[in-house]
Amino acid sequence: MIFKPKARVLAVWGCSSHAGKTALVAGLCRAFSRLGFRVAPFKAQNMALNAMVSKESGEMAAAQVYQALACGLEPSVHMNPVLLKPEGDKKSELIVQGRSWGSFDTMGYYALKRRLLVQVAKSFYRLCEGNDLVIVEGAGSCVEVNLRRHDLANRFLSYLKGEPAATLIVADIERGGVFAQIVGTHRLLTPKERKGIRGVIINKFRGEERLLEGGIERVEQMCRWKVLAVLPYLEGLRMMQEDSLSIQDGLDSKGAAAENGGALRVGVVRFRRIANVTDFAPLKDDGRFSVRLVERSNDLEGLDLLILPGTKHVGSELRFLRQSGLAKAILEFHRGGGWLFGLCGGFEILCGDIEDASLLELEAPLEEGLAVLPLRACFGKTRLKAVKDVKVVGVRPGLRPGPPITGYEIHRGWIEGINPERAWFELESGAPEGLLDIEGRVMGTFLHGLFDTPGFRDYLLSLIKAPCVPLDGLGRLDGVDFRTTLLAEIDRFSGVLSERLELESLLGPVS
Repeated sequence: MIFKPKARVLAVWGCSSHAGKTALVAGLCRAFSRLGFRVAPFKAQNMALNAMVSKESGEMAAAQVYQALACGLEPSVHMNPVLLKPEGDKKSELIVQGRSWGSFDTMGYYALKRRLLVQVAKSFYRLCEGNDLVIVEGAGSCVEVNLRRHDLANRFLSYLKGEPAATLIVADIERGGVFAQIVGTHRLLTPKERKGIRGVIINKFRGEERLLEGGIERVEQMCRWKVLAVLPYLEGLRMMQEDSLSIQDGLDSKGAAAENGGALRVGVVRFRRIANVTDFAPLKDDGRFSVRLVERSNDLEGLDLLILPGTKHVGSELRFLRQSGLAKAILEFHRGGGWLFGLCGGFEILCGDIEDASLLELEAPLEEGLAVLPLRACFGKTRLKAVKDVKVVGVRPGLRPGPPITGYEIHRGWIEGINPERAWFELESGAPEGLLDIEGRVMGTFLHGLFDTPGFRDYLLSLIKAPCVPLDGLGRLDGVDFRTTLLAEIDRFSGVLSERLELESLLGPVS
Protein backbone atom coordinates (compact mmCIF):
# COMPACT_ATOMS: atom_id res chain seq x y z
CA MET A 1 0.00 0.00 0.00
CA ILE A 2 1.52 3.34 -1.09
CA PHE A 3 0.00 6.57 0.15
CA LYS A 4 0.95 10.12 -0.79
CA PRO A 5 -1.03 12.63 1.28
CA LYS A 6 -2.31 15.73 -0.52
CA ALA A 7 -2.09 17.83 2.63
CA ARG A 8 1.19 18.63 4.33
CA VAL A 9 1.71 16.41 7.37
CA LEU A 10 3.44 17.36 10.61
CA ALA A 11 3.98 14.55 13.14
CA VAL A 12 4.45 14.99 16.89
CA TRP A 13 6.17 12.10 18.65
CA GLY A 14 7.05 11.80 22.32
CA CYS A 15 9.91 10.42 24.33
CA SER A 16 7.35 9.16 26.85
CA SER A 17 3.72 9.21 27.89
CA HIS A 18 2.50 12.49 29.39
CA ALA A 19 5.22 14.45 27.56
CA GLY A 20 2.62 16.94 26.34
CA LYS A 21 1.88 15.64 22.83
CA THR A 22 -1.88 16.19 23.08
CA ALA A 23 -1.51 19.78 24.24
CA LEU A 24 1.24 20.50 21.71
CA VAL A 25 -0.88 19.23 18.81
CA ALA A 26 -3.80 21.37 20.01
CA GLY A 27 -1.55 24.41 20.32
CA LEU A 28 -0.06 23.89 16.86
CA CYS A 29 -3.51 23.34 15.37
CA ARG A 30 -4.64 26.65 16.83
CA ALA A 31 -1.51 28.53 15.78
CA PHE A 32 -1.56 27.27 12.18
CA SER A 33 -5.28 27.88 11.82
CA ARG A 34 -4.65 31.49 12.82
CA LEU A 35 -2.09 31.68 10.03
CA GLY A 36 -4.83 30.78 7.56
CA PHE A 37 -4.21 27.04 7.19
CA ARG A 38 -7.09 24.58 7.09
CA VAL A 39 -5.87 22.25 9.84
CA ALA A 40 -7.07 18.96 11.28
CA PRO A 41 -5.69 16.73 14.07
CA PHE A 42 -5.17 13.00 13.65
CA LYS A 43 -4.25 10.12 15.92
CA ALA A 44 -4.35 6.75 14.18
CA GLN A 45 -4.75 4.71 17.35
CA ASN A 46 -5.48 5.89 20.85
CA MET A 47 -5.85 3.98 24.10
CA ALA A 48 -8.05 5.92 26.50
CA LEU A 49 -11.15 5.69 28.64
CA ASN A 50 -11.97 9.35 28.07
CA ALA A 51 -14.32 9.27 25.07
CA MET A 52 -16.92 11.55 23.52
CA VAL A 53 -19.43 11.41 20.66
CA SER A 54 -18.51 12.76 17.22
CA LYS A 55 -20.59 14.60 14.65
CA GLU A 56 -21.29 11.19 13.06
CA SER A 57 -22.63 9.93 16.43
CA GLY A 58 -19.57 7.71 16.74
CA GLU A 59 -17.24 7.19 19.68
CA MET A 60 -13.80 8.84 19.68
CA ALA A 61 -11.12 9.89 22.15
CA ALA A 62 -11.79 13.10 24.08
CA ALA A 63 -8.27 14.31 23.26
CA GLN A 64 -9.03 14.55 19.55
CA VAL A 65 -12.35 16.30 20.31
CA TYR A 66 -10.31 18.87 22.20
CA GLN A 67 -7.87 19.23 19.30
CA ALA A 68 -10.79 19.67 16.88
CA LEU A 69 -11.99 22.54 19.07
CA ALA A 70 -8.58 24.16 18.60
CA CYS A 71 -9.07 23.95 14.81
CA GLY A 72 -12.61 25.31 14.93
CA LEU A 73 -13.91 21.97 13.59
CA GLU A 74 -16.68 19.60 14.56
CA PRO A 75 -15.04 16.42 15.92
CA SER A 76 -15.03 13.48 13.51
CA VAL A 77 -14.25 9.81 14.11
CA HIS A 78 -11.77 10.09 11.22
CA MET A 79 -9.53 12.16 13.51
CA ASN A 80 -9.19 9.05 15.70
CA PRO A 81 -10.12 5.98 13.62
CA VAL A 82 -8.93 3.37 16.16
CA LEU A 83 -9.72 3.67 19.86
CA LEU A 84 -8.89 1.02 22.46
CA LYS A 85 -10.84 1.19 25.73
CA PRO A 86 -9.22 -1.05 28.37
CA GLU A 87 -11.61 -3.45 30.10
CA GLY A 88 -8.94 -5.13 32.20
CA ASP A 89 -5.21 -5.72 32.22
CA LYS A 90 -5.36 -8.02 29.18
CA LYS A 91 -8.45 -7.02 27.21
CA SER A 92 -9.82 -3.91 25.50
CA GLU A 93 -12.89 -2.92 23.55
CA LEU A 94 -11.91 -1.98 20.00
CA ILE A 95 -13.66 1.04 18.47
CA VAL A 96 -13.07 1.52 14.73
CA GLN A 97 -14.29 4.70 13.07
CA GLY A 98 -16.69 5.22 15.93
CA ARG A 99 -18.21 1.72 16.12
CA SER A 100 -17.37 -1.20 18.37
CA TRP A 101 -15.72 -4.24 16.78
CA GLY A 102 -15.88 -6.18 20.05
CA SER A 103 -13.38 -6.98 22.79
CA PHE A 104 -9.92 -8.41 22.09
CA ASP A 105 -6.83 -9.46 23.95
CA THR A 106 -3.44 -8.23 22.76
CA MET A 107 -2.78 -10.99 20.26
CA GLY A 108 -6.32 -10.77 18.88
CA TYR A 109 -5.82 -7.06 18.31
CA TYR A 110 -2.46 -7.59 16.60
CA ALA A 111 -4.07 -10.14 14.27
CA LEU A 112 -6.32 -7.34 12.97
CA LYS A 113 -3.46 -5.03 12.08
CA ARG A 114 -3.86 -5.21 8.29
CA ARG A 115 -7.61 -4.62 8.46
CA LEU A 116 -7.12 -1.74 10.86
CA LEU A 117 -4.44 -0.18 8.66
CA VAL A 118 -6.94 -0.01 5.79
CA GLN A 119 -9.41 1.89 7.99
CA VAL A 120 -6.67 4.19 9.28
CA ALA A 121 -5.60 4.95 5.71
CA LYS A 122 -9.18 5.74 4.66
CA SER A 123 -9.67 8.15 7.56
CA PHE A 124 -6.29 9.81 7.05
CA TYR A 125 -6.90 10.20 3.33
CA ARG A 126 -10.29 11.78 4.05
CA LEU A 127 -8.74 14.37 6.34
CA CYS A 128 -5.96 15.13 3.86
CA GLU A 129 -8.49 15.72 1.08
CA GLY A 130 -10.20 18.56 2.90
CA ASN A 131 -7.30 20.29 4.67
CA ASP A 132 -4.00 22.01 3.97
CA LEU A 133 -2.28 20.56 7.02
CA VAL A 134 -2.84 17.47 9.16
CA ILE A 135 -1.03 17.34 12.50
CA VAL A 136 -0.47 13.76 13.63
CA GLU A 137 -0.09 12.82 17.27
CA GLY A 138 1.93 9.77 18.21
CA ALA A 139 1.35 7.64 21.31
CA GLY A 140 3.49 7.08 24.38
CA SER A 141 7.14 6.72 23.48
CA CYS A 142 7.77 6.49 19.75
CA VAL A 143 10.48 3.86 20.31
CA GLU A 144 8.93 1.12 22.43
CA VAL A 145 11.07 -1.57 20.84
CA ASN A 146 8.85 -4.46 21.98
CA LEU A 147 5.80 -2.91 20.31
CA ARG A 148 7.19 -1.36 17.13
CA ARG A 149 6.01 -4.14 14.80
CA HIS A 150 2.42 -3.33 15.73
CA ASP A 151 2.66 0.42 16.37
CA LEU A 152 -0.09 2.12 14.36
CA ALA A 153 -0.04 5.43 16.20
CA ASN A 154 3.59 6.36 15.49
CA ARG A 155 4.37 4.29 12.40
CA PHE A 156 1.19 4.08 10.32
CA LEU A 157 2.63 6.33 7.59
CA SER A 158 5.71 4.14 7.19
CA TYR A 159 3.41 1.13 6.70
CA LEU A 160 1.69 3.12 3.94
CA LYS A 161 5.09 3.93 2.34
CA GLY A 162 4.57 7.61 3.10
CA GLU A 163 6.24 10.07 5.43
CA PRO A 164 5.40 13.40 7.09
CA ALA A 165 6.90 16.68 5.95
CA ALA A 166 8.61 16.76 9.33
CA THR A 167 8.46 15.19 12.78
CA LEU A 168 8.87 16.89 16.13
CA ILE A 169 10.13 15.07 19.21
CA VAL A 170 8.67 16.21 22.56
CA ALA A 171 10.44 15.51 25.85
CA ASP A 172 9.07 16.19 29.34
CA ILE A 173 11.67 17.80 31.59
CA GLU A 174 9.36 17.97 34.62
CA ARG A 175 9.84 14.29 35.46
CA GLY A 176 13.62 14.43 35.11
CA GLY A 177 16.13 12.74 32.82
CA VAL A 178 15.20 14.79 29.78
CA PHE A 179 18.56 14.57 28.01
CA ALA A 180 18.73 10.81 28.54
CA GLN A 181 15.20 10.57 27.06
CA ILE A 182 16.25 12.46 23.95
CA VAL A 183 19.50 10.56 23.38
CA GLY A 184 17.81 7.21 24.07
CA THR A 185 15.05 8.02 21.59
CA HIS A 186 17.64 8.97 18.96
CA ARG A 187 19.53 5.73 19.44
CA LEU A 188 16.42 3.56 19.09
CA LEU A 189 15.01 5.20 15.96
CA THR A 190 15.99 3.82 12.57
CA PRO A 191 18.38 5.90 10.42
CA LYS A 192 15.52 6.75 8.06
CA GLU A 193 13.32 7.92 10.94
CA ARG A 194 16.14 10.07 12.35
CA LYS A 195 16.46 11.91 9.04
CA GLY A 196 12.84 13.01 9.20
CA ILE A 197 13.15 14.65 12.63
CA ARG A 198 12.85 18.43 12.43
CA GLY A 199 14.05 18.90 16.01
CA VAL A 200 13.24 18.56 19.69
CA ILE A 201 10.93 20.50 21.97
CA ILE A 202 11.69 20.39 25.69
CA ASN A 203 8.41 20.79 27.52
CA LYS A 204 7.27 21.91 31.01
CA PHE A 205 10.48 23.62 32.14
CA ARG A 206 10.60 25.52 35.42
CA GLY A 207 13.57 27.72 36.23
CA GLU A 208 16.40 29.55 34.51
CA GLU A 209 16.92 28.38 30.92
CA ARG A 210 20.66 29.17 31.02
CA LEU A 211 21.05 26.10 33.23
CA LEU A 212 20.13 23.93 30.23
CA GLU A 213 22.77 25.30 27.86
CA GLY A 214 25.43 22.65 28.45
CA GLY A 215 22.93 19.80 28.14
CA ILE A 216 21.33 21.22 24.99
CA GLU A 217 24.72 21.70 23.34
CA ARG A 218 25.76 18.12 24.15
CA VAL A 219 22.48 16.64 22.89
CA GLU A 220 22.64 18.62 19.65
CA GLN A 221 26.16 17.33 19.05
CA MET A 222 25.30 13.71 19.81
CA CYS A 223 21.99 13.54 17.94
CA ARG A 224 22.44 16.13 15.21
CA TRP A 225 19.00 17.40 16.20
CA LYS A 226 18.34 21.03 17.04
CA VAL A 227 16.46 21.87 20.22
CA LEU A 228 13.83 24.08 18.63
CA ALA A 229 12.28 25.44 21.82
CA VAL A 230 12.15 25.13 25.57
CA LEU A 231 8.54 25.56 26.61
CA PRO A 232 7.89 26.86 30.11
CA TYR A 233 5.68 25.13 32.61
CA LEU A 234 2.56 27.27 32.43
CA GLU A 235 1.09 27.44 35.91
CA GLY A 236 -2.59 26.60 36.04
CA LEU A 237 -2.79 25.66 32.34
CA ARG A 238 -6.03 23.78 31.68
CA MET A 239 -5.63 21.15 29.00
CA MET A 240 -7.59 18.02 28.10
CA GLN A 241 -5.62 15.01 29.33
CA GLU A 242 -6.07 11.43 28.21
CA ASP A 243 -3.95 8.89 30.07
CA SER A 244 -3.87 7.46 33.58
CA LEU A 245 -0.93 9.65 34.59
CA SER A 246 -3.25 12.65 34.22
CA ILE A 247 -6.10 11.59 36.50
CA GLN A 248 -4.54 13.04 39.66
CA ASP A 249 -3.74 16.27 37.79
CA GLY A 250 -7.23 16.38 36.32
CA LEU A 251 -8.99 16.36 39.69
CA ASP A 252 -8.02 17.17 43.28
CA SER A 253 -8.67 20.87 43.72
CA LYS A 254 -9.66 23.28 46.45
CA GLY A 255 -12.39 25.68 45.45
CA ALA A 256 -11.77 29.39 45.88
CA ALA A 257 -14.69 29.49 48.30
CA ALA A 258 -13.39 26.59 50.40
CA GLU A 259 -11.79 28.72 53.11
CA ASN A 260 -15.09 30.30 54.15
CA GLY A 261 -17.05 27.08 53.73
CA GLY A 262 -18.93 28.26 50.68
CA ALA A 263 -17.65 25.66 48.24
CA LEU A 264 -19.58 22.53 47.43
CA ARG A 265 -17.29 19.73 48.61
CA VAL A 266 -17.33 17.01 45.97
CA GLY A 267 -15.69 13.59 45.96
CA VAL A 268 -15.20 11.46 42.83
CA VAL A 269 -14.67 7.73 43.39
CA ARG A 270 -11.44 6.67 41.73
CA PHE A 271 -12.65 3.51 40.04
CA ARG A 272 -10.01 1.11 38.72
CA ARG A 273 -11.39 1.57 35.17
CA ILE A 274 -12.69 5.10 35.54
CA ALA A 275 -14.06 6.45 32.27
CA ASN A 276 -14.56 10.03 31.13
CA VAL A 277 -12.71 11.68 33.99
CA THR A 278 -12.88 14.72 31.69
CA ASP A 279 -16.47 15.14 32.93
CA PHE A 280 -15.16 16.65 36.16
CA ALA A 281 -12.55 19.11 34.96
CA PRO A 282 -15.15 21.94 34.81
CA LEU A 283 -15.87 21.41 38.51
CA LYS A 284 -12.19 21.71 39.31
CA ASP A 285 -11.93 24.93 37.34
CA ASP A 286 -15.00 26.47 38.98
CA GLY A 287 -13.90 28.00 42.30
CA ARG A 288 -17.27 27.28 43.86
CA PHE A 289 -16.45 23.56 44.01
CA SER A 290 -13.77 21.73 45.99
CA VAL A 291 -13.06 18.41 44.26
CA ARG A 292 -11.05 15.42 45.42
CA LEU A 293 -10.55 11.80 44.45
CA VAL A 294 -11.93 9.15 46.78
CA GLU A 295 -10.02 5.87 47.16
CA ARG A 296 -10.46 4.98 50.86
CA SER A 297 -13.36 5.11 53.28
CA ASN A 298 -11.95 8.05 55.27
CA ASP A 299 -11.74 10.12 52.05
CA LEU A 300 -15.51 10.71 52.36
CA GLU A 301 -15.16 12.82 55.51
CA GLY A 302 -16.53 16.34 55.10
CA LEU A 303 -18.04 15.83 51.65
CA ASP A 304 -21.39 17.25 50.55
CA LEU A 305 -21.64 15.21 47.35
CA LEU A 306 -20.10 11.92 46.21
CA ILE A 307 -20.00 11.14 42.50
CA LEU A 308 -19.75 7.56 41.28
CA PRO A 309 -18.37 8.17 37.77
CA GLY A 310 -18.47 6.19 34.56
CA THR A 311 -16.45 3.01 34.30
CA LYS A 312 -15.57 0.49 31.62
CA HIS A 313 -16.34 -2.51 33.84
CA VAL A 314 -19.14 -2.32 36.40
CA GLY A 315 -18.54 -5.81 37.81
CA SER A 316 -14.90 -5.22 38.75
CA GLU A 317 -15.77 -1.83 40.28
CA LEU A 318 -18.41 -3.43 42.52
CA ARG A 319 -15.77 -5.87 43.76
CA PHE A 320 -13.35 -3.01 44.34
CA LEU A 321 -15.95 -1.06 46.36
CA ARG A 322 -16.76 -4.07 48.54
CA GLN A 323 -13.19 -5.29 49.05
CA SER A 324 -11.88 -1.81 49.88
CA GLY A 325 -14.66 -1.07 52.36
CA LEU A 326 -15.87 1.82 50.24
CA ALA A 327 -19.28 0.22 49.59
CA LYS A 328 -20.09 0.26 53.30
CA ALA A 329 -18.63 3.77 53.70
CA ILE A 330 -20.73 5.10 50.79
CA LEU A 331 -23.94 3.77 52.33
CA GLU A 332 -23.00 5.27 55.71
CA PHE A 333 -22.16 8.60 54.04
CA HIS A 334 -25.59 8.60 52.40
CA ARG A 335 -27.43 7.66 55.62
CA GLY A 336 -25.57 10.50 57.32
CA GLY A 337 -27.03 13.10 54.95
CA GLY A 338 -24.63 13.04 52.02
CA TRP A 339 -25.79 13.32 48.40
CA LEU A 340 -24.99 10.62 45.84
CA PHE A 341 -24.64 11.20 42.09
CA GLY A 342 -24.37 8.14 39.83
CA LEU A 343 -23.06 8.95 36.35
CA CYS A 344 -23.38 6.30 33.64
CA GLY A 345 -21.71 3.19 35.13
CA GLY A 346 -21.98 4.80 38.55
CA PHE A 347 -25.76 5.10 38.01
CA GLU A 348 -25.93 1.36 37.33
CA ILE A 349 -23.89 0.59 40.46
CA LEU A 350 -26.41 2.47 42.64
CA CYS A 351 -29.21 0.14 41.44
CA GLY A 352 -30.48 -2.95 43.25
CA ASP A 353 -30.16 -5.60 40.54
CA ILE A 354 -27.76 -5.48 37.61
CA GLU A 355 -28.57 -7.85 34.74
CA ASP A 356 -25.99 -8.78 32.12
CA ALA A 357 -27.11 -11.85 30.15
CA SER A 358 -24.21 -11.51 27.66
CA LEU A 359 -21.60 -11.01 30.44
CA LEU A 360 -20.44 -7.73 28.91
CA GLU A 361 -19.34 -6.25 32.25
CA LEU A 362 -20.31 -8.81 34.90
CA GLU A 363 -19.04 -12.28 35.71
CA ALA A 364 -22.58 -13.60 36.31
CA PRO A 365 -25.86 -12.87 34.52
CA LEU A 366 -27.25 -11.15 37.62
CA GLU A 367 -25.45 -9.29 40.41
CA GLU A 368 -26.56 -7.01 43.22
CA GLY A 369 -25.54 -3.37 43.13
CA LEU A 370 -25.32 -1.04 46.12
CA ALA A 371 -29.15 -0.98 46.18
CA VAL A 372 -29.42 2.70 47.00
CA LEU A 373 -32.07 2.86 44.26
CA PRO A 374 -34.84 0.24 43.88
CA LEU A 375 -34.13 -0.02 40.16
CA ARG A 376 -32.81 -2.65 37.75
CA ALA A 377 -29.88 -1.95 35.43
CA CYS A 378 -29.78 -4.03 32.23
CA PHE A 379 -26.83 -4.34 29.86
CA GLY A 380 -27.35 -4.54 26.12
CA LYS A 381 -26.59 -2.75 22.90
CA THR A 382 -24.29 0.27 23.10
CA ARG A 383 -25.99 3.65 22.79
CA LEU A 384 -24.02 6.51 21.25
CA LYS A 385 -25.74 9.84 20.93
CA ALA A 386 -25.01 13.55 21.08
CA VAL A 387 -27.89 15.27 22.83
CA LYS A 388 -29.02 18.90 22.52
CA ASP A 389 -31.45 21.17 24.30
CA VAL A 390 -31.90 18.87 27.30
CA LYS A 391 -34.36 20.32 29.80
CA VAL A 392 -33.81 20.00 33.54
CA VAL A 393 -37.22 18.93 34.86
CA GLY A 394 -36.20 17.67 38.30
CA VAL A 395 -36.09 20.66 40.66
CA ARG A 396 -36.42 21.53 44.31
CA PRO A 397 -39.67 23.37 45.09
CA GLY A 398 -39.10 27.05 44.49
CA LEU A 399 -35.94 26.45 42.46
CA ARG A 400 -36.03 27.48 38.83
CA PRO A 401 -34.05 25.10 36.55
CA GLY A 402 -31.14 26.44 34.58
CA PRO A 403 -31.04 26.92 30.80
CA PRO A 404 -31.11 23.94 28.39
CA ILE A 405 -27.94 21.88 28.42
CA THR A 406 -26.10 19.68 25.95
CA GLY A 407 -24.24 16.44 26.48
CA TYR A 408 -23.70 12.98 25.06
CA GLU A 409 -24.45 9.36 25.88
CA ILE A 410 -22.02 6.42 25.71
CA HIS A 411 -23.44 3.42 27.54
CA ARG A 412 -24.47 -0.18 27.14
CA GLY A 413 -28.03 -0.78 28.30
CA TRP A 414 -30.79 0.95 30.26
CA ILE A 415 -32.40 1.36 33.67
CA GLU A 416 -35.78 -0.17 34.46
CA GLY A 417 -38.27 1.00 37.10
CA ILE A 418 -37.84 4.78 37.04
CA ASN A 419 -41.04 6.64 37.87
CA PRO A 420 -41.46 9.27 35.09
CA GLU A 421 -42.36 11.79 37.78
CA ARG A 422 -38.86 11.32 39.22
CA ALA A 423 -37.10 11.89 35.87
CA TRP A 424 -34.24 14.35 36.10
CA PHE A 425 -34.12 15.44 32.44
CA GLU A 426 -36.26 15.60 29.35
CA LEU A 427 -34.48 14.92 26.08
CA GLU A 428 -35.14 16.81 22.85
CA SER A 429 -37.38 13.92 21.76
CA GLY A 430 -39.54 14.40 24.84
CA ALA A 431 -38.28 11.16 26.45
CA PRO A 432 -37.48 11.25 30.19
CA GLU A 433 -33.88 10.57 31.27
CA GLY A 434 -32.18 9.98 34.58
CA LEU A 435 -33.54 10.15 38.09
CA LEU A 436 -33.63 12.82 40.79
CA ASP A 437 -34.81 11.86 44.28
CA ILE A 438 -34.58 15.09 46.28
CA GLU A 439 -35.92 13.57 49.51
CA GLY A 440 -33.52 10.65 49.16
CA ARG A 441 -30.58 12.85 48.08
CA VAL A 442 -29.81 10.63 45.09
CA MET A 443 -29.38 11.53 41.43
CA GLY A 444 -28.42 9.45 38.42
CA THR A 445 -28.00 9.91 34.68
CA PHE A 446 -26.32 8.51 31.57
CA LEU A 447 -25.56 12.02 30.25
CA HIS A 448 -21.92 13.06 30.03
CA GLY A 449 -20.71 16.63 29.64
CA LEU A 450 -23.28 18.15 32.01
CA PHE A 451 -20.77 20.12 34.04
CA ASP A 452 -19.43 21.88 30.93
CA THR A 453 -22.46 24.17 31.08
CA PRO A 454 -22.26 26.88 33.77
CA GLY A 455 -26.04 26.93 34.12
CA PHE A 456 -26.00 23.30 35.24
CA ARG A 457 -23.24 23.93 37.76
CA ASP A 458 -25.33 26.83 39.12
CA TYR A 459 -28.32 24.52 39.34
CA LEU A 460 -26.36 21.80 41.16
CA LEU A 461 -25.08 24.29 43.73
CA SER A 462 -28.54 25.63 44.34
CA LEU A 463 -30.04 22.14 44.55
CA ILE A 464 -27.65 20.91 47.24
CA LYS A 465 -26.76 24.17 49.03
CA ALA A 466 -30.00 26.09 48.48
CA PRO A 467 -29.81 28.25 51.62
CA CYS A 468 -26.19 29.25 50.92
CA VAL A 469 -26.15 29.90 47.17
CA PRO A 470 -28.97 32.14 45.92
CA LEU A 471 -29.51 32.50 42.19
CA ASP A 472 -29.42 35.97 40.69
CA GLY A 473 -32.10 37.26 38.34
CA LEU A 474 -30.57 35.55 35.33
CA GLY A 475 -30.36 32.14 36.95
CA ARG A 476 -26.57 32.34 36.70
CA LEU A 477 -23.70 32.77 39.11
CA ASP A 478 -20.10 33.36 38.10
CA GLY A 479 -19.55 30.13 36.15
CA VAL A 480 -17.96 30.11 32.70
CA ASP A 481 -18.70 27.73 29.86
CA PHE A 482 -15.98 25.07 29.96
CA ARG A 483 -15.45 25.04 26.18
CA THR A 484 -14.80 28.78 26.37
CA THR A 485 -12.31 28.17 29.18
CA LEU A 486 -10.53 25.42 27.22
CA LEU A 487 -10.31 27.55 24.09
CA ALA A 488 -8.85 30.45 26.08
CA GLU A 489 -6.20 28.08 27.47
CA ILE A 490 -5.41 26.73 24.01
CA ASP A 491 -4.98 30.34 22.83
CA ARG A 492 -2.65 30.99 25.75
CA PHE A 493 -0.51 27.97 24.91
CA SER A 494 -0.50 28.60 21.15
CA GLY A 495 0.67 32.15 21.87
CA VAL A 496 3.73 30.72 23.64
CA LEU A 497 4.37 28.39 20.69
CA SER A 498 4.11 31.26 18.22
CA GLU A 499 6.69 33.24 20.23
CA ARG A 500 9.20 30.40 20.54
CA LEU A 501 8.84 28.47 17.29
CA GLU A 502 9.21 29.53 13.67
CA LEU A 503 5.95 27.86 12.74
CA GLU A 504 6.03 27.93 8.96
CA SER A 505 9.62 26.73 8.87
CA LEU A 506 8.40 23.50 10.49
CA LEU A 507 6.75 22.54 7.20
CA GLY A 508 9.75 22.99 4.93
CA PRO A 509 12.17 20.23 3.85
CA VAL A 510 14.20 18.64 6.66
CA SER A 511 17.86 19.53 6.20
